[in-house]
Amino acid sequence: MPPPRTDAPPTVTTPVSVVSLLPGMVLNWRYKPGVRLSLEEAKHESSLIGRLMEDHSLTECRLLIDIREMGSISRDARRFFASQEVHDTYGVRGLALVVGSPVSTMIGNLYLSFNHTLHPTRLFTKREEAIAWLLVL
Repeated sequence: MPPPRTDAPPTVTTPVSVVSLLPGMVLNWRYKPGVRLSLEEAKHESSLIGRLMEDHSLTECRLLIDIREMGSISRDARRFFASQEVHDTYGVRGLALVVGSPVSTMIGNLYLSFNHTLHPTRLFTKREEAIAWLLVL
C-alpha cells in the first residue's frame, strides 16, 4: 500500500454531505439540510469516501453519520449502505447514527428495521456518546 498522502485534506465535501476524518478512524459524516439521498448519490459518496480512506491509508473505519437534517433516503440507497459490498470494501467496524428530529429518528429506525447491517449499529441523540461508543469497537 502506498504511503499516506500528507497533502490530502481530511475532509470530503459532496453535493449532499460533508465527511471529515476524526481520530480513531472515525468518519464524521454530516448530511446537508433537506437532502433526499438517491442510490446514485449514495454510490458517488461511497467512492469519494473510499478515496479519502485510501489517501490516509485506512483499511477500516467507524462511521458517525449525522442524519438530523436529512430529508429522506431511498430504499435502494439504504440497502446499498447496509450491503456486504460496503461493509467489506470499507472495513466498517461500527455505525452510529445521530438523530434528533422526528424525521431523522424515523429514517434511523427504518434503516435499523429494514436493513440488517453486518456491523454493530446504534442510534444516538448525542454526538459525544456516539463517538465514545464507536471508539470501543
